Amino acid sequence: MSLQHPVDQRVVSTSEITDAGERASILITQIREALHGLKNGQITISVHNGEVTMIDRILRKRHYRSRPTS
Repeated sequence: MSLQHPVDQRVVSTSEITDAGERASILITQIREALHGLKNGQITISVHNGEVTMIDRILRKRHYRSRPTS
């Protein structure tokens, strides 16, 4: 028995491909902007029904105290 995924038989128009490409390009730009200058933190990408709904950027700043000298 072999397991195979069914092939999507849906017809896709060129405008859908262009729209999808433009959306992907915008998402990549937004993710790059979120990563820009980030030293410590995290980027969270939320997906709902196969589409990105939110990009969160959490910035963490670390403050180190110097050791007292004796």
